[in-house]
Parts: sequence; structure tokens; C-alpha cells
Amino acid sequence: HSEPVYFIDAVLMERLSMDDRIKTAKEFVTSSRPDRRVRRVKVETIAGFDDIGTLIAKAVLVQCEKVPSVPDKILNLERKQPIFQNGRIFINEAIPLKIITEVENQITNNKQTHDDGRDAIFLCLDDGGPSMKSWVQGAA
Repeated sequence: HSEPVYFIDAVLMERLSMDDRIKTAKEFVTSSRPDRRVRRVKVETIAGFDDIGTLIAKAVLVQCEKVPSVPDKILNLERKQPIFQNGRIFINEAIPLKIITEVENQITNNKQTHDDGRDAIFLCLDDGGPSMKSWVQGAA
């Protein structure tokens, strides 16, 4: 099958201090399974959060990509749905059921109060497709 397979080994859905965000990013990298090492970290740096992206990039021992914007949010959501529908996502059973249920709710409901978990997961699912912004600008 030519489509990528994704493994979600860790999800944390709670408010964290800046120090705890950095510590958690480091833990996600260092505690990854030997057969599925974290090779890259993506940090959403939207709305003035570039400072946390810079601090995390310095703290983790892998490539860190800062994401300053997510254009075309609706298009992004639509493009990621087939990844889930086609069974290309596997969620670690060790993640607490409460978190899995909340992630499922955020992915399947369009008008939930909180969507940060879904957005973080979608940020890491690189579908290889260009954003609509790149189409309009003519970039590939």
C-alpha cells in the first residue's frame, strides 16, 4: 500500500506550563519505542508562540519544525479524514481510554468546544499535499 501508516504512541490533553511543555516534548522523543523512534517534532507557533517553538527546538534531540500557521483549516481537515477512514492510523492501547475517546470526539465532530488534540494530531499527519495557499501562489 503506498499510503503512509501512522502510529499514535502518546497523547497528552491538558494545560501545561511552558516548562512542562518543553519537558513533555523531550519525554515524547526520549521515551519513543525503539522500532518507532521520533525523528521530528512539529510545534504549533501560531499567535505569538514562536518562543515555545524555539525553546522546544533547543531542548529536543531531533529536528524541530515550527509551524507558524495552518492555512485552509477546513481543507486540511478534509484531506486528513481519509487517513483515518482508510485504517492508516493506529493508536497505542496504553493511552488512557478517556483520552482516546476525547480524540475520537474531536476528530468526528465538527463543532466541539475544544479541538486542540485533533489539531495537534493533524499537524503531525503529513499528507504530502500542497495547501490551497500554495496553489493560489502557484508554488508546488
